[in-house]
Amino acid sequence: MICCLFMPAMMLAACSGQVPTQQEIQQDNLESRAQQLVRVGDTTRAGGDLVNAMQLYSRAADMRPEWAAPLQRLGETALQAGLYEQAYAAFDRASELSPDSTSINGAGIALDLLGRHQEAQEHYISGMEQTPDNLAIKNNLGLSLALSGDFDDAIRLLREAAADPAAGARTRHNLALVHGLAGNDAEARNVSANDLSEAEIVNNLAFYARLRNLPPEGRTKAVFGALR
Repeated sequence: MICCLFMPAMMLAACSGQVPTQQEIQQDNLESRAQQLVRVGDTTRAGGDLVNAMQLYSRAADMRPEWAAPLQRLGETALQAGLYEQAYAAFDRASELSPDSTSINGAGIALDLLGRHQEAQEHYISGMEQTPDNLAIKNNLGLSLALSGDFDDAIRLLREAAADPAAGARTRHNLALVHGLAGNDAEARNVSANDLSEAEIVNNLAFYARLRNLPPEGRTKAVFGALR
């Protein structure tokens, strides 16, 4: 949901006793139409029509090129559609306008799914420098490190994340996953013991074994598709 602080120019002018200029009215119309396009895009996306949702977000972004929200929505929808190049391009543009965690994290995920793990990690690290307590970015950095074969740093990072009082079961599941990717089934079992039943642990261990046998591209898609 977009929280918009915009107040129509005509309302502001009325409060000040001034008549709005034609430029102010036109700007008001552009902003209102762009917001409407995003709302329709959200409904369209929720209905499963990703292609048309992307077109609506793109039109909104063209209408208000200073607004990051439609680009972020475009990136998220492109990820859903498996269009990772388009997703990265949208998030990258959004991060230039608003270098917040949503844009940076989204760009990192898109880069990971393109197999560009080093670049993805640079994005996550940049995001952590801005928001050190952001567990979503920290989790994705840990997963990215593991997918690029750096299991030691991935485990260290996710252990730190799991120890955070704000961390939930997902962070512990990610830590177990990285142990599983590294072939440390005993450690994966230990991490999972407090959250999962024995049957669920056995199912997860089998999933980790399947992941280890997948090619890199398939492994990355499975990891981010299941756990992002």
